[in-house]
Amino acid sequence: MPLLALVTPGLLAEDREGVVFCMKDGDMPVQVLVSRHALEDINRPVQQGMRMARFNEYRRQFEQIASYKYDRGLVEEDGSVCIRGRDLPGQGH
Repeated sequence: MPLLALVTPGLLAEDREGVVFCMKDGDMPVQVLVSRHALEDINRPVQQGMRMARFNEYRRQFEQIASYKYDRGLVEEDGSVCIRGRDLPGQGH
């Protein structure tokens, strides 16, 4: 079952070097982390302090990648989804 997008904003997670946001699997929330590398690799360059703007610009693509990974069971031990640079088409971070 594909993850459903939520209207909630993403949050900068400096301690995890990325942006965190939530999606849903039915009634169950699923946390998604977009790594710093994914934010940098999706469209270079990203300047320090511009991660949220980059996330918001490409949020729909990140949601699609998260849903794809979730549907295939490519989740972290805690059930969250982490989008890394290597998850982007043509990237390898």
